[in-house]
Amino acid sequence: MANNDKLAKANIALRIKDDLSIEKNRNLIFIYCPQKVGSTTLVSSLRVSAASKMTILHVHNEGMLQTLYKLAPNVTILEIIRYNKSLGKNVYVIDVYRTPIEHKISLFFERVDTFHFNIAPLALIKMPMATIINRFLRLYPHIVDGDYFKETYKIPYPKQFDFNSKFMLVDNGDVKFIKLRLSDSASWATILTNLLGFHVTLFTDYETANKPVKDAFVAFKKAFLVPSPILDSLAHSKELMYYMSGPEIAEYITTWRIKSTATYVPAYTKDEFKLYQQIAQENKHFSEFQTQHYSDEGCICRDCSGKRANVLNELIKGNKSPGKIEHTGATNGGRGVPLIVGQGSSFHSPLTHRNAFNNHRRTVSVSSNSGSQSARAGIVVAPQSIRNGQRIQNVPTIKNDVPITVPMTAPMTAPNILNIGLESQPRMRIDIGSFPRRRPKKGI
Repeated sequence: MANNDKLAKANIALRIKDDLSIEKNRNLIFIYCPQKVGSTTLVSSLRVSAASKMTILHVHNEGMLQTLYKLAPNVTILEIIRYNKSLGKNVYVIDVYRTPIEHKISLFFERVDTFHFNIAPLALIKMPMATIINRFLRLYPHIVDGDYFKETYKIPYPKQFDFNSKFMLVDNGDVKFIKLRLSDSASWATILTNLLGFHVTLFTDYETANKPVKDAFVAFKKAFLVPSPILDSLAHSKELMYYMSGPEIAEYITTWRIKSTATYVPAYTKDEFKLYQQIAQENKHFSEFQTQHYSDEGCICRDCSGKRANVLNELIKGNKSPGKIEHTGATNGGRGVPLIVGQGSSFHSPLTHRNAFNNHRRTVSVSSNSGSQSARAGIVVAPQSIRNGQRIQNVPTIKNDVPITVPMTAPMTAPNILNIGLESQPRMRIDIGSFPRRRPKKGI
């Protein structure tokens, strides 16, 4: 009973609804896999295709549950999965395999600014590329995320990946566990349509090549040569032999052999890597867990459903950048209009939701309209409950009209007042958004 109470509370924190009279609540998909395997594309594709029919959750590990949803350390993702099945729901769990070199490069770049070098994303391109490549190679064997399907799910699995169907499906305890490959992403829509019973349209999302580190990422891929010893070891990798056919392995090795080098950079030892992690963790000042990076946030209100229909129609017509489905009802006092302010000015906005920031990590996006000039934004959160406000430190420099995001973590109580002041001369654009979707009480 105590365990069920714990898991019922976890459902509430994760916004998993248990009223099975509603179709969306009866069908639950966990995208439970390592980072940087195309999982955000899966989430946005499933949401834009069937947000009213299925609840889609995106999780990587228990640390994510604890950081974003404040769940206790003794709550596991597998427990939540099994608990929801015990309530009579249709539960699917999806994992994705990605080829090792590409996966490690993307994992490295996911934290290259926040963890490995602790600098603004746009400053990376100014660093010597040899320095970035050297750091990657020293970390190479330590960049590991594991095989969730074979190791984390704790289920029996086939002796070999099915290269013909391009997926694996294991029904264990009436939970359907699915394994895909990122290399087959062009077939994901067809595969998932057949497995899930509704039409799925692919919505490519959150690729590294479209993020603030994109310039450094592109330069890295152009300059990077894989050391021959790494490539030689991959030729006999059990992982490759499980998820790739003989011809696929041969093609993969040949492709990288063209971009290989005899120069070998020794990796950090276990003790060196442990010290590296400790120092990098102490220097880190941005959270790596994000909730607001989806092209479809999953809201099914009337406005978001209308946006979703338009986006889906654009995707079907072949538009690869059809826009986003974001709930903006609480943005900028309900108007969702960007604000332009100048030197020495400030903006005071009464929010439409009481306690909108309580226990939530939210963001303010800031960009400069000053051309080549640079500026630093000083952001102050000043609700009445905080007499002198709280200044947000470590705000990056803004240059050339490039948006940045800074965290706001101060708890706020009604009446909620957001006070944003600027310390320098250029005009700035400030978008206030991503508040929890709650209906305001009467009188607020």
